[in-house]
Amino acid sequence: MDLLLPIITAVLVILGSVCLFISIENDRRVREFRSNGLTSRRMRESDDPSKRSNESFA
Repeated sequence: MDLLLPIITAVLVILGSVCLFISIENDRRVREFRSNGLTSRRMRESDDPSKRSNESFA
C-alpha cells in the first residue's frame, strides 16, 4: 500500500510524456500538411486566372 502513490505517479508521468510526444508529432504533421496544401492551392489559384483570361479572349 505504501508503494501505491509512487507507482501511480510514475505511471501518470510516463502516460503524460507519451501524450506530449504524440501531440508534438501530430502538430508537426499538421503543419507540414498545411504548408504543402497552401502551396498547392496557391499554384492552382495562380493557374486559374490565366486560364480564364485565355478563354475570354479566345
